Amino acid sequence: MQIGMDIGVRTTGYSKAFGHSPSREKSTASIFSMQNGGQVSSDDPIYWKDSVDALGHSYKDVCNPYDILDQYKEWKQSQPEIDVPNAGGWTAANMQFLQERYGDIDKLPVFKRLELIDVLQKMNIINCSENELESKLIPGGTAIGQDGYRAVAIDIGGTIVSLENGQSYKNKAEYWSHYNSFSEFEKRFWGDSPLNSLITLDDVLKWAESF
Repeated sequence: MQIGMDIGVRTTGYSKAFGHSPSREKSTASIFSMQNGGQVSSDDPIYWKDSVDALGHSYKDVCNPYDILDQYKEWKQSQPEIDVPNAGGWTAANMQFLQERYGDIDKLPVFKRLELIDVLQKMNIINCSENELESKLIPGGTAIGQDGYRAVAIDIGGTIVSLENGQSYKNKAEYWSHYNSFSEFEKRFWGDSPLNSLITLDDVLKWAESF
C-alpha cells in the first residue's frame, strides 16, 4: 500500500465537508456469489491460495489477511494511476472527486476499500506510514483460526476439509454455507479489522477522521 505523505494537514472533517453525518442507507448485500462455487469479482480477493504439503502434494488453503494485502498490491499494479485533485486534505474538490468515484457503490469490494484508503493518503486525509496503516487494518490477532495464522480449511481435489471440525464439504459454496453466508465467513476472516465495517465511502471517511 502507499506510504502516507508527510506534507500538509487536514483542514476540516467529514461532517463539515459533506454537511451531514454518515448514513447506512445503502444496501450491504454480499459481494460474493454463492453460485458456481462462489466467484468473486475482479475487485475482490481470492481467499484460497495454492500450497504444497511436506510430501510435495498440491492443495489449497485459506489465506491470511496479509496474503490479501499482497493480492491487493498485485491488483493495484494492473490499475491506472489515480490522479487526485490536490493534497490539501478535506477540500471541496477532493470530496467531490471521492463522491463521483466511490459514492454510488452500495458495498465497496475489498480491493476498492483499500484503493480508497490509498487515495485518502494521496489527498493527505490519512497521513501515516505503511506499517502504521497496516497495523490498523490488521490489528493483532486478526485472522481466521484460533492461533492467528492457522489455516481453517483446505481444498483437496475439490473437496473442502475443515480443520476446525474435521467435516468435509463437496465444494466451496457448501463450505461457505456452514457459516450461513459468505458475508459471515468474511467477517470472521477480518475479525477486529476495520475492513469489516468500511463498507461505503461514508464509512471510510468517518474512519479517516481518526487519523
